[in-house]
Amino acid sequence: MLDARTGKDSVPLEHFDTADHSDELDHRRQQTQPSSSDQENESPHHQESPVRRPQRKMMTEDEIVGQAFVFLLAGYETSSNTLAFTCYLLALNPECQHKVQEEVDDFFTRHVSLLFAREIDHDCVVNGQFLPKGATLEIPAGFLHYDPDHWPEPDKFLPERCFNSV
Repeated sequence: MLDARTGKDSVPLEHFDTADHSDELDHRRQQTQPSSSDQENESPHHQESPVRRPQRKMMTEDEIVGQAFVFLLAGYETSSNTLAFTCYLLALNPECQHKVQEEVDDFFTRHVSLLFAREIDHDCVVNGQFLPKGATLEIPAGFLHYDPDHWPEPDKFLPERCFNSV
């Protein structure tokens, strides 16, 4: 979409949500089609078919923002509905819920925690450690969540932490 905004190429109008202009199209078709009396006066060798070029336009910034918003909503809504329905089904079927809980527990005993991985864009030094461009840096989320330098009493459940800056 950003390429459509900044690029020199235009995007065909059929890729945009536009108002229904069927009345305009019918009117244009009537103007381009010769009437029966016009057809009688023309020679059979001289019939031109109207050549239509597809209409095109550049995407505006508002259209790009709108499309991004739709992508966000569509992804959020489907994911949240799926998770909510899954939780509902698990609540109705405790034996399945128990199996899922065992699988999750097994996964986290074999894999310490989830990792965030980022590719390093340029050579840099962090805390005295050289990180070369192109290397992958893995950040263990679980370690950060239980780091006493950032969270006092990290093993204790304190919901009010969500609302206070530490």
